Amino acid sequence: GDSSFSVRMPLVGGKAGKILLPIKNPKVWWPYGYGEANIYDAVVRLYSCGELIHEESASFGLRTVRLDRTDATDGHNGQFRFLINDVEIMCKGSNWVPLDAFHCRDARRYAEALALVKDIGCNILRCWGGNVYEDDIFYDFCDSHGITVWQDFGMACASYPQSEYFCNALRREAVKIVRRLRQHPSIIVWAGDNECDESVSNPPTSRNPDHNLLTRKVLPEVLYSYDPMRPYMPSSPHMSWQSVITGQRRNTPEQHVWGPRDYYKGEFYTTSPAYFASETGYHGCPSPESIKKFIPEDKLWPWQDNDD
Repeated sequence: GDSSFSVRMPLVGGKAGKILLPIKNPKVWWPYGYGEANIYDAVVRLYSCGELIHEESASFGLRTVRLDRTDATDGHNGQFRFLINDVEIMCKGSNWVPLDAFHCRDARRYAEALALVKDIGCNILRCWGGNVYEDDIFYDFCDSHGITVWQDFGMACASYPQSEYFCNALRREAVKIVRRLRQHPSIIVWAGDNECDESVSNPPTSRNPDHNLLTRKVLPEVLYSYDPMRPYMPSSPHMSWQSVITGQRRNTPEQHVWGPRDYYKGEFYTTSPAYFASETGYHGCPSPESIKKFIPEDKLWPWQDNDD
């Protein structure tokens, strides 16, 4: 639109050099439903002795993000909320899982699936730890349409090795992922894993989740070096050792609200002390038309004693 900026100055310090670019009265990036998802297109040109020697193009959005959270809650005293540009955001969203069993085919299905996300008024997607890291086109769509992204690192539901070899492998992976994705304004939080705190702190072992080197040392060090301004949670749900030993591991302000899978307005769901449900377990029925594509017609019904 009518917001632009330009600057030309010497670059000193070689590879470690930095140039700070002042942007007066910038148009900030907002989640869907709160304002425009403003994206700047920039071109960076590098000259040597007056001759253009390199050029790069980049798109980015400007916004602040803050995660306001506590370790535990009784349903009345506690907090878990995102503030973007100092405005509290009502997060309306879904967990995002791969669109195809063969991930090479995921990208061709993005357009249709993401159009549905926008159609229902969704403003956040959680790419959970059992996921794959999506292609750039996924994050570009979220950037341009104001869909915020909760990005887990690729670990889920297990106690992972703490060896030097595994720590180094995760560090190499995380560096590549963070450097690839950090430019996207849609990503508002990194989470170390999915339910690993919960896995190790379960009785009877009840181990201290704060001893997990992967999410308490390796990933924070990577983020400190490559993306220090974005919020980070060690796990989802995050459980401190204090919440475990005090018997409050089920009273975290951010929870995965599974349970009986009964009526979605049933007591289990309506009495949850969680401020933020980053997962909700609920049974859904597949479309009969989908079932007909892979089950022969004579095997569709009845389901009892059906050898298919």
